[in-house]
Amino acid sequence: PVSGDIRVWDLEAGTSALNDSHGNSLWSVGVSPDGHWLVSGDEGGAVRVGPINGDEPHLLLGHVGQVRDVEVSPDGRWNASTGIHARVRLWRLPEATLISRFRGHANNLYSIALSPDGTLLATGSYDQQIKLWNTETGEELATLEGHNDAVYALAFGRHAQLLASASGDRTVKLWDVGSRQRLETFGQSAKELYALAFSPDGQRIAAGGVDNRIRIWQISPSAAEGTNVLLEPRFAHEGALLQLAFSPDGRWLASS
Repeated sequence: PVSGDIRVWDLEAGTSALNDSHGNSLWSVGVSPDGHWLVSGDEGGAVRVGPINGDEPHLLLGHVGQVRDVEVSPDGRWNASTGIHARVRLWRLPEATLISRFRGHANNLYSIALSPDGTLLATGSYDQQIKLWNTETGEELATLEGHNDAVYALAFGRHAQLLASASGDRTVKLWDVGSRQRLETFGQSAKELYALAFSPDGQRIAAGGVDNRIRIWQISPSAAEGTNVLLEPRFAHEGALLQLAFSPDGRWLASS
């Protein structure tokens, strides 16, 4: 929102409470797997991180321009953030100190994703590339090429063997992380795709974008081309979809 307000909702009660306010347009929000840390990034390059209970957050500075994506590590010990200046920063929690910087893309970064064990970081860029990084050493491990437009969203599967990517070229691609090979391309969307999510069990991928629809694919055990099934597409919003998230039990899918 333009106000920069972050609200935390109690889904059972249907009520919300103000957690924090950036005073600037928000671009990204992330929550640690244990629900303790809340991280957010704004239009002006600021990252704020703090307990989700509303205690005073830390302000992390260093990005130039919009902070497009934020992630918290699976163990809650650090978080990653990226912006339009083609760099990723890792910050230690709870000290909120800078650990390292990753740079390798030729253009703006739009998306990051952490593997379930936190050892791999994937980055997607306007340069149409996906890069894989070792989060411990900062080493660039691989570059995945195949998209013909910006990579707007990324998501790892349950065991980090699969990586999904969504792009402005109107496709979702499925990659084998170990072999660095493309397994499948889903091209049913008529317009750009901005949002992507893997179900917690790794058996479904949901994607959405400018055509206002959510598409869900059932992923086969092999994930090989031609074995993954498109389930019924659903018209979801009057405007573009920007975010998707499954509930921890996989029964619910939230969209915005």
